[in-house]
Amino acid sequence: MSHNRTSKLPVDDFALDRASRYPRVLRAHLASEEELWGWIVAACRNVDERGRNRDIPDIKVRFFVCPEARDARYEGAGLAHAPAEFLPRESDVSLAAYTERMMRLLDGQRFGLVVNGLQLVDFAFCERVRDFIFDYQSLNGIRATPAVIAFLGNYDRTAFGAHADQQCADVFQFVISGRKRMRLWSGPQVEANPALERALSQRPSDYMPESWASVTIDGNPGELLYWPGEAWHVGEAIDEEPHMCVSVSLVPPFLTLDALLEAAVDHVLRNTIAVCFPQDAAPHPVGGISDPIVDETCARAIGALDEELYARVRQQWLCASTSLGMKHPRRSPDDVLRAGDCISSDSRLLQCCPDGSELLVVSVGVALRCSAGMKGLLDDLRTERAWIVDELVARHAVEHEAKAIEVLLDELHSTGSIRKITADRADGVASTGPKRA
Repeated sequence: MSHNRTSKLPVDDFALDRASRYPRVLRAHLASEEELWGWIVAACRNVDERGRNRDIPDIKVRFFVCPEARDARYEGAGLAHAPAEFLPRESDVSLAAYTERMMRLLDGQRFGLVVNGLQLVDFAFCERVRDFIFDYQSLNGIRATPAVIAFLGNYDRTAFGAHADQQCADVFQFVISGRKRMRLWSGPQVEANPALERALSQRPSDYMPESWASVTIDGNPGELLYWPGEAWHVGEAIDEEPHMCVSVSLVPPFLTLDALLEAAVDHVLRNTIAVCFPQDAAPHPVGGISDPIVDETCARAIGALDEELYARVRQQWLCASTSLGMKHPRRSPDDVLRAGDCISSDSRLLQCCPDGSELLVVSVGVALRCSAGMKGLLDDLRTERAWIVDELVARHAVEHEAKAIEVLLDELHSTGSIRKITADRADGVASTGPKRA
């Protein structure tokens, strides 16, 4: 199946501090209709009664309709209580075939399907999304977590109605098949008009009386819809034909202090032996609590936490710099390294630093630890040169067991920081993604 290179974002237009953050339509390619349909079908395999993928729990599927009468199968917003019977199957060879089956099953009611975490289905698809947002994250800093969501169906509007995504910075929606319309209300405009905000909040599905304050942008296949994350919005169909889209939403922050502190404190409490304070630093029943007692108590607590917190902060930012803040899938278990394979790395995806007596290695957001003596191997990989696996192992096996090197290489390949290349690309190998300016 052919694939055109993923379009790059015109970064000058999308700095977070620029006044140019307004809705617009651009030309952009992410995937073919056949590719996207295959990924959606894969995401819908082995889904539990609440729409969670049993194999990849971060994938969640929601199915909705807009029923004319109350139907026990659906919640108030039209969401199916148990979506499994409505999901795409292998036998649905295309969106058109699936739509035809759904229209029979639903007695003509229009429907929609939403798949969260779609990038986790396919490694190559995740790489395309990463390539697309690389310049954005480079320009703005990794202050956001990319959320990848697929929308499909022939619905007249999404079941959620008009809404604003809390703390979302920017949204990019690729139209892959059919036509799609987004109706948008400017965030500052809604905030400045309490009556408008109240109407959209209280009647999200009955938003047309407030359409006077909205703008619309329409997309055709091969186009990209952009809108600022603070905008109130609702997806609409332009006609009754089905469509498929992929949204990439940038949701800050990537890293929060509360999450770091919680993890660090939990680790310290589970792994640190209780520190006993000397008698002369302990308070007495009378005489009050002196400043030195408080100071020493704090110093000991901070000392126990400081090293662990520093290590976690460093690890998390290394994870962010190599993954762009996005969860990645692993390569297929069938895609294994062999002794004669030619490999290369992308230095942006592979980072390492000393961590006590070990070496902290981060590969596309996954933190690994190995012997500090492996630094030479990592330095070789980060040159982005081509290497033959067994020759690279032999080069460093003098200092380390060959098996330990092979295990590390397998892990780096599985997580995506090193890749196989063909012999005709062995000279002058460079990163597959867009280069730094």
